[in-house]
Amino acid sequence: MNSLQVSMNNMVKSTAYHEAGHIVTAVLQKMPLQDGGIHIDLEGSGVAYYCHRLPGLPDNSEISVDEREKTIVALYSGRIAQFMFLQDIDYRDYPDSWKSDWIIAAKLLDEIFPLSELLTEKYFYLRAQELIIRYWSFIENLASELWGKPITPLPQSEYEKGWSQGRKKQEKVVSRSEVQAFFAKLGISCLLWP
Repeated sequence: MNSLQVSMNNMVKSTAYHEAGHIVTAVLQKMPLQDGGIHIDLEGSGVAYYCHRLPGLPDNSEISVDEREKTIVALYSGRIAQFMFLQDIDYRDYPDSWKSDWIIAAKLLDEIFPLSELLTEKYFYLRAQELIIRYWSFIENLASELWGKPITPLPQSEYEKGWSQGRKKQEKVVSRSEVQAFFAKLGISCLLWP
């Protein structure tokens, strides 16, 4: 295997860390897991199915603000985990690898900012970073479990959701029940979205 193949293999593998970062911080913040688990394709795209706040809902209740805050932390966590796994890569070569996460986080942050000027991008990034560092072994183990899964065809239903930009239509998957079992071994219960 040449150095370009090793580099590309590590870039794809880093996607497992990115998605594991989302799931670990979501579970630790008591965000419910959706059916679907974690998926990565073989070209650097992935998705983690957990309940998160979407921008555009004007409600500023305490629950809504809390949902926004947790979502921002979970979204930032993917990029931070990916950086920790693959520190020497120039991510400017992969500008789309977290673009959608960043767009959603920025919109949610705009919805929070009028409520408190202390809640900045830096504040949430540091919160996410703290969780990633503290629970790095969880992320490593979950990412390794995902990376160790066999390659399977990407179902049409997943392809139609638009998360995979891959042309090979192949993936690795950890199901929601496997994610739940992973955390149960650590003594952590997962909330599940019906």
